[in-house]
Amino acid sequence: MKLFKLIVLLLFPILSFSQELFTQNEININEGLKTKQGKYLKMSDYVIRYSDATPEELYDKTVVWFNDKFKGDGDEILNNSKGKFLRIQGSTEELLKTHKVDRSSEGYQGYRYIIDIRFKYGRFKFEPVSLKTYTKDESLSDGWYERGFSNKILNAEGEQIAEGENDIKTQLKFFNDLAISLDKHLNGDKNIEDEDW
Repeated sequence: MKLFKLIVLLLFPILSFSQELFTQNEININEGLKTKQGKYLKMSDYVIRYSDATPEELYDKTVVWFNDKFKGDGDEILNNSKGKFLRIQGSTEELLKTHKVDRSSEGYQGYRYIIDIRFKYGRFKFEPVSLKTYTKDESLSDGWYERGFSNKILNAEGEQIAEGENDIKTQLKFFNDLAISLDKHLNGDKNIEDEDW
């Protein structure tokens, strides 16, 4: 069994290198602050989607997709390099991360995310690099805070944290829907596949 786990760990970077949709990975943290210890589910780092277009065509169509789809406060193109790279910031009120308040879970008052999109001939890499939540209250903790894509599902004592499982599900759905939306904008209904990034 240990040999099987070792093989899976060694093959994981290769297998996830060209994945087409976001998945979740389990992470155990057993060191450091007790409040940080436990089991986490983390969203995979990126997906790769394919197209018959050149990098310049992919870039141009992605800018059109962004301008059509992203119309919220805080939505903007943060950085770009024609035909190579696009960094976008999006915002949503859709529930992407929650926190415990007394005995119930509550969402934050806003969410912002940053996505890097890289282009090569016939494919693009879609990589969320930041997820921030907005807290609006009378305390000193109001403002934007980086939350990332790790969601605790068990604390150090092994008690289940339902919010973590719910959060990873909503994040996977949200970012997969965005990647698929861009893919459909670039390819229509064609299903294009290729080998590697």
